[in-house]
This record gives sequence, C-alpha cells and structure tokens, in this order.
Amino acid sequence: MRLLAFDSLTERWLLGIAGVFTATAFFALQLAPVVRSADWQTFVWQTDYWLSFGIWVICLITTHIVLERVLPQRDRLIMPVVFLLVGWSIALIWRLAGQFGLRQSIWLAIATIAFNVVVATPRVLRTFQRYRYLWMVTGILLTALPLVIGVNPSGFGARLWLGCCGIYFQPSELLKLVLVIYLATYLARNRQYLDLNTHQRRFSREQLAPYIPMLIIWGLSLLLLLNQRDLGTGSLLFALFVLMLYQATDNVAYLIVGLALLIIGGFITYQLFDVVQVRVNAWLNPWADASGNSYQIAQSLLALAAGGLAGRGFGIGAPRVIPVVHSDFIYAAVIEEWGIVGGFAMLALFTILLARIFRLSIITNDQFRAYLAGGVATVFGLQAIFIIGGVIKALPLTGVTLPFVSYGGSALLINFIMLGLVMRLSGEHAT
Repeated sequence: MRLLAFDSLTERWLLGIAGVFTATAFFALQLAPVVRSADWQTFVWQTDYWLSFGIWVICLITTHIVLERVLPQRDRLIMPVVFLLVGWSIALIWRLAGQFGLRQSIWLAIATIAFNVVVATPRVLRTFQRYRYLWMVTGILLTALPLVIGVNPSGFGARLWLGCCGIYFQPSELLKLVLVIYLATYLARNRQYLDLNTHQRRFSREQLAPYIPMLIIWGLSLLLLLNQRDLGTGSLLFALFVLMLYQATDNVAYLIVGLALLIIGGFITYQLFDVVQVRVNAWLNPWADASGNSYQIAQSLLALAAGGLAGRGFGIGAPRVIPVVHSDFIYAAVIEEWGIVGGFAMLALFTILLARIFRLSIITNDQFRAYLAGGVATVFGLQAIFIIGGVIKALPLTGVTLPFVSYGGSALLINFIMLGLVMRLSGEHAT
C-alpha cells in the first residue's frame, strides 16, 4: 500500500509554491521601508536578505535531490510544508530581529546537512533503536552540563545553553529527541505489560517492573529541567510521556492520571517558583500589571487586536514592541502583520504536517516505528499548542518555541533530525 497520494510532479509544484511565497515575503520586506515612508528615497537594497533566501533555496534543492535518490517512495507532502514554514520563518526573523536573520539561515544549512545524513543512512532507525540507552544517557548528561558551565546568550536569565565563540546549543532540545526514541523503543518492547488491567485492584511486583526503567529515565530528565527552571520543556516532556503511554495502550486511565498529576504539579511549582507565579498571574489578568510583569502578554494581545482579518502588512506593523518577539511571540507578529488569515494559514500548515506524520504512525505495522512517528508528531503538536495558546492567552506562557518558525538554531537542528527519521520511516514503509 502506498503511503502518499502525491507524485513527483505535484511535489515539485508544491515546492515551487513555497519558493514563490518565500520570495514574495522577502520582496515585501525589502519594500516595507518605502511603503512606510511613501518615499522611494528610503529604498536600500538588502543583500543579506537575498543571501538568506539563496541559502534557503539551496537547502530546498539539495534536500529534494537527496530524497529523490534515496527515498523515492516517501511522503511527498511533508517537505513542501516544512520548507514553506521555514522560509516564512526566516523572513519573519529578518523583520523582527535582523541581527539573527543570517544566523538562522546558517543554522538551516547545518540542519539540512544533518537531515540529509539521516535520510541517506540506511540503518539509522535500527541504530537509534539499538543504542537507545546510550542516546538517553548522553542526552541527560548534556542537559546536566549547563548546571556547571551553562551560559545565556542574552547575558541574563536561566543558563540553559552550552556555548563557545558565539555559537550556542540548548541541550534540552536534544533531550526531546532521545526521549522520543527511548520511549518508542521501550513501549514497543513492553507494551503487553503496560496495558492496565482495570479488574485488578493492586499491582504485583511483576506488573510494576516494566515501568521502573522508563519512570527513572523520565524522572531524571524532568528533575534536571525543573532544577534549571526550564518549566516549559519540563511540561512538554511530561505531556509527551503521558500521551505516548496512551498511544501504546489506548487506555484513558493514563490520560486521567496524567491530567491529575499535571494539576498537582502545577500547584506545587506555583508555590515554589516565582517565575510560575508571574506567568500564571499574567495569564489570569495581564492588565493588572500591563507595564511590568505582564508587558509581553499585554503587548501580544494588542498586536492580535491590531491585525484584524488581513493584517497591517508585512513590515508595516509594530510587533517589535513585544520583547523576544522573534522567539516566544512570533505568532503574535504573524497575526498583526498577516492577519487572522495568515494565522489560520500557519495553523493549517501545522495541521497538515501533523496529520501526515500521525497517518504514518497509524498505517505502519511495526510498533517501534509507529510510536516513533507518533512521538515526533506529539512533540511538534504540543509545542505548537503550548506557545500559540500562551500567545493568545488560552494557556499560561511556557517559553517553548514554535517548531520551524521561532528563532532557535538548536531547536531547528533537532527538529530537522526528527523530521529526517520520519522521512526515512515513510520511505522504507512505502517500499
């Protein structure tokens, strides 16, 4: 059975549409100063914009060539959607924080190389599965390193990065990848022991044994992130853990218990950590301290209101009044300058991406691959829900990034590696 309903010509048309859209966004960005001032004298050719666009085009073409040669039977809808999101992202980052535009393009080149290495390695899925403990321990150790030698590129705040010579990497991003791989492998091997028997009132020692290694690994990961005050990633990993358990067992009890633990954990962290109190209070009533601790979310809501249906125009609005808008609040900038239409278009792209990956999880016969695809889709989906929910005040702010859109080199790299595993999976399944 074929995984996809799109042929090579259709994929090329979709990639071409992504190229036209991205080029149009850069043209709009180039002309924005002229539109704002209504004076052609303000026009300045921005070579750096087109250097970034050129890097994006090269990454798109090389990726397409590698995939055509290595995985001709892959899902042909995923990469056009991803490159459209990434092209849109780079244009947005140039608009919102120009000093990071070229840097994000360089990270895209690095991420593309990593992606192509993953898809071109025939036994990559088996290698990740076989050495799951090694990857997991490596991820935990790297996540612990910032406790000792961590830095923050901004010069203040939590030290969650490892950096040298102007290059920074956030190890917690790698932890997402290795935890998905570890859980997918462990659940595939122990699924029959994890399905709760609701007729038994207590567990035997044999029934509890399969949970222990998985809970230890997950607990260590979560404790490290809580110790670093990276509560957004901690919440993400907890939700990932619960949802992958539910995927493996189809038992609603895991969701109920997980939700209860999340509420209890939220209450405890609210009592212990000032940052959680600030974010919850800002979520409940941002206007009580709109010029202080709630300034970000208050400005985000004003940007959403200013966008209207069609937006103020790319490069015409004022989204840069929102602190860290290129990272945590990039979706607010999309709504302000691209309008509700642009915001829903981005949501539609994420919906298509998640649907294709989840579809792969459903139709594959191999449990490890099913859980791996489901885990990757869950990570992408949870991040999108957490950050968009925070921006529109549906959820408290968590500080996670919007996949393929927000600024962040290490996040982009790890997302492309996860995507490479999914593409490898889709091509091998189709053959």
